[in-house]
Amino acid sequence: IFETATTLATIRPNGSLLLIDEPEKSLYPDIQSKIIDFYTSLTTDCQFFYATHSPIIASSFDPWEIVELKWNDGCQSVYQERHYEGERHINNYKFFPKYLKWDAILMKLFDLMEDGNSKYREDALDQAVALEEELQAMKAEGKNNGKVFEQKLAEFLQLKKMVGW
Repeated sequence: IFETATTLATIRPNGSLLLIDEPEKSLYPDIQSKIIDFYTSLTTDCQFFYATHSPIIASSFDPWEIVELKWNDGCQSVYQERHYEGERHINNYKFFPKYLKWDAILMKLFDLMEDGNSKYREDALDQAVALEEELQAMKAEGKNNGKVFEQKLAEFLQLKKMVGW
């Protein structure tokens, strides 16, 4: 970012076409969310093209500003993925990145098949639900004053914390 920003600030391009590859370059998410506006502020009347895999960067744009290029099955040529139906028009897009959560952008735009460590999360959620039911049953039976109940409650609260429940 320093090199790109310094170059833009020094040259102050006007009416130029600028290509920026991977603008996120290991930046923290809070900085990624500001980088597009920052780069734009360093220029006048320029058109930017960004190549990125960052859902945060992608969420900076309206769908008609995004062109997603993909390899065909044999990786011999590139085609444009269409996220709209019929003619390209402002009202016929399948999704709007500005309104999606970043995991949805990864799955819809970048074709990520899973939303995180699904297997581990599902196992932890199943275990937490089972513990919650067990704790409720213990309460109903009046067995919520002992060491076993306290241990199960601590385990349940730890699982809740781990999965962001």
